Amino acid sequence: MAKMTNKIVQEQDERKELNAAGVFQGHFDEIQSLLDLISAFKKSGILSLMNAILSQKDDVLEVVSSDLLNAENTRFIQNALSIYTLLSRVDPEKISRMVLTAADAMMNADVFKKDRPLGLLRINSMLKDPDLSAGIRVILSAIGAMTSSGKQQ
Repeated sequence: MAKMTNKIVQEQDERKELNAAGVFQGHFDEIQSLLDLISAFKKSGILSLMNAILSQKDDVLEVVSSDLLNAENTRFIQNALSIYTLLSRVDPEKISRMVLTAADAMMNADVFKKDRPLGLLRINSMLKDPDLSAGIRVILSAIGAMTSSGKQQ
């Protein structure tokens, strides 16, 4: 009876090993990718850093929380959130065009110095351009929003 029981247990163990081998074989690429990732973390030092952070998590959380409560850092976080809010509401294509145009204008700043100085009549005629006029309205609106929010506080 004991031999039969041992044989049944051994067969079950062999089936489990074959099943486990099949599972590993079926996911070999994923397992290899995971091992490559762990190796890269180890080579770069990220694994050691994460190990140190996790083993000293109470000290790390204390330092992080005290830094977050610092007035300058709180202001930085609020400013970063405000910039994120601003940029997330604007069409990315418009931002891209604006940045590229501003970069081109900065690159050509020396060319603008060669032109004659701007007078009121020249500025007035430039304001008749709908794109330029719209851009100035946006800038003035932003300045107005900044000054009005300062008055509310």
